[in-house]
Amino acid sequence: MQLLPFGSGRRKCPGLELGLKTVQLLLAQLLHCFNWELPDGMSPANIEMKEVYGLTIRRATPLLLRPTYRLTHP
Repeated sequence: MQLLPFGSGRRKCPGLELGLKTVQLLLAQLLHCFNWELPDGMSPANIEMKEVYGLTIRRATPLLLRPTYRLTHP
């Protein structure tokens, strides 16, 4: 399997920088505006840390978190 990079120089994807900045802003807003908690009855010791290998390494079981809004409304 070959990887197709976005390229570099004049031939790179023109939307690459916008996409990266958009994802960074979204992640920053999620981390800033919410407190993240484990679901009821679950402790950090119960989190499964197994990995699945492929093109990238990912978690075998998804991490489920419950967001609670932490900012006050004006």
